[in-house]
Amino acid sequence: MAKVRKVCKTCGSENVVSDAYVSWNVETQEWDTVESVFDMEFCYDCEGETTVIDEEINEPERSETA
Repeated sequence: MAKVRKVCKTCGSENVVSDAYVSWNVETQEWDTVESVFDMEFCYDCEGETTVIDEEINEPERSETA
């Protein structure tokens, strides 16, 4: 499966966020489990709402040595 990065549809920046519900983890004392992701997406470079799209990451193939 190809890896992707999330980017702003307008400017191509990776400096984007999405509105979501997350769960609190008592052990790690951090928000860590994404429960649901909503429609509101924001680009810090455009300074406004945007559409976030997937951009495929082309990684060079690794050669296997025997």
